[in-house]
Amino acid sequence: MNLKMQECIKCRKKLSPSNFYGTKSKLNYLYKCSDSNCDIFFWHQDVLKEFDLNDSSGSEQNMNTEKNIIKKLKIPKGYGKRSVYVLKLSEEKEDKKEFVYVGETGNHPLRRYLNHLRGHKKGKYGKRHPTYLLHFELSVQDSKQREKDLAKELKSLYEVKGGH
Repeated sequence: MNLKMQECIKCRKKLSPSNFYGTKSKLNYLYKCSDSNCDIFFWHQDVLKEFDLNDSSGSEQNMNTEKNIIKKLKIPKGYGKRSVYVLKLSEEKEDKKEFVYVGETGNHPLRRYLNHLRGHKKGKYGKRHPTYLLHFELSVQDSKQREKDLAKELKSLYEVKGGH
């Protein structure tokens, strides 16, 4: 398989597919921007070809597919504590601010982002789709409170969904 170059969704830097640590991967699934001013992750749409998208309930086949992708891309497993994350959501022409979704999870945020992308345990953000993982904090002591606080912090910059 040929490595596909892709522009970073945020900063437009040329990127190659990589694993979690930024090492090039033959799988055209995950991209990590190495620019320190950007530093985002995003899943390429090719990853969705691996899943039965008509089954968002979490079939054993889809769960096994997800586990294999996570393993191949060396995405760390859970950290024993919960984490918070921020997903940048797709834009609409009439938007005055960018939209983000703030969530918390017991999985690694990249795994949770993949769940959102394929429609499994989808977050509450209507017709918008996650485009990239903007920010995450691992092993947060009180993740429910941090999720709420982070949502409040981001309200001046973004239209915020989630952040219960």
